[in-house]
Amino acid sequence: MEAVQWNKVDMTLKYVTAKIPEVTDDSVLVEVSHAGVCGTDLHIMQKEFLWSSDLVILGHEFSGTVVKVGKNVKNVAVGQRVAVEVNSICGGCEFCRRGKPNFCKDGMAKAIGVMVNGGFSNFCLVPGTQAIPVPDSLPLDKAALCEPCSCIIHGYELLGKVEDGSKILIMGAGIIGLLWASMLHHRGFRNVTMVEVADGRRQLAKDTGLGFDVLHPSALEESFKGKETSEDGFDIVVDCTGNSRAIEMALYMLKSGAKLLIFGCAPPTAEIKVKPAQIQFKELSIIGVHINPYCFTKAVTLVCDMEDEYLDFKRLGIEVFPLDQFESAISKLKAGQISKAMFCVKKE
Repeated sequence: MEAVQWNKVDMTLKYVTAKIPEVTDDSVLVEVSHAGVCGTDLHIMQKEFLWSSDLVILGHEFSGTVVKVGKNVKNVAVGQRVAVEVNSICGGCEFCRRGKPNFCKDGMAKAIGVMVNGGFSNFCLVPGTQAIPVPDSLPLDKAALCEPCSCIIHGYELLGKVEDGSKILIMGAGIIGLLWASMLHHRGFRNVTMVEVADGRRQLAKDTGLGFDVLHPSALEESFKGKETSEDGFDIVVDCTGNSRAIEMALYMLKSGAKLLIFGCAPPTAEIKVKPAQIQFKELSIIGVHINPYCFTKAVTLVCDMEDEYLDFKRLGIEVFPLDQFESAISKLKAGQISKAMFCVKKE
């Protein structure tokens, strides 16, 4: 089979030929249809995240069709269309027993597309329990968005009750910022502002038709001159950048009693300056988001509900490439020419 393989030792991404995996008793073989390139993949390639196997086929956002099934697998059958939940759990550690499997070290050590071979290939071996059926009505290219949407659902749930009329700021208009904006609009929120440094991404956010204000960060800062942010700031800020400067700006923009959700992935060495008194007297909440515990089947429902109105690839800036054009896909993504690259893996 054909695959795109990451070599951590040589720091190279190569198009290779690999053996089709053999199905075990508890696994299924998925013929991959579509696989998305995630910002995490770029962080791995840029040596900002050091967790990955030394030699691994990347791809942790993908969909496809089950073509072989192990004898112990009961939840899916051959021919089943699936999206893949790439994070596993051990079930026995302290975090799994407390209902927080996203902190399970054994599970993270088996993450598909990061630690074990993933979806940038014609076929992928997946534990049967992690192959999640999707309706026949859901196109498989859209089904590949279930994984990032499951992470967004986890972040949304961590916010607790989001009151009607909440004033919300989204930092960053890459694909994650656009998906957050689409999800919020879908849920009925209209008082939403997006900020983005890149001109192209700002225009893309404006062209979504959501009707949200889309500003350069400097324009947003200018609009707050002379105002008291404790009263005029935002109830919720969702940072989708992982950028220290953006997070520091977000802290300033919060009104009293507000919440900052740190969703974007920051390099492990990044730091921010925080004034503890600001957190105390405003009673601010700072919330981190780590992957997607118990959210994947919810994401399938959300993607199905949003697919027709919100998930048009052209409107979201998603471009589809054949797998052998991975260099062009990565290049355009790094240059900010597209919001997301997705591989169409299955050859018709």
